[in-house]
Amino acid sequence: MKSQRERFSCLVVVSAALLLSLFEAAMAQSPHPPLSPWLDMFRENRSGSGLSNYHTFVAPRLQLQRELSQQERQLQQQQAQQRDMQGQLDQALNSPKKRPSYSPASGAGYRQYLQYYKGLPQGGPPYHGRR
Repeated sequence: MKSQRERFSCLVVVSAALLLSLFEAAMAQSPHPPLSPWLDMFRENRSGSGLSNYHTFVAPRLQLQRELSQQERQLQQQQAQQRDMQGQLDQALNSPKKRPSYSPASGAGYRQYLQYYKGLPQGGPPYHGRR
């Protein structure tokens, strides 16, 4: 009796796992409808607007599909740009920092005043300490 209960509970667990995996696979499918919007040409028009089925049902769905696919392409392009920018930022942050090199010829740097005092010798005035 106990073995039948164990078999039954095992069967229930396995079947539940199988159903869960099938449900997840069904949810991962494309959000686009599998039917063509052109099938709405044969749909009964009860709107009373006097427009044809093409203008009432088909054309708006075709326009929606075009706009959604365009937005999806734009989103993919933006995501690719974002990944590229993130990679550049990561590379810039992880690269060793380079210190700027100052040469006397450039006229820039710490205590490089030769461009202001052209008449001074290269060593500068002698330093006599504080008086």
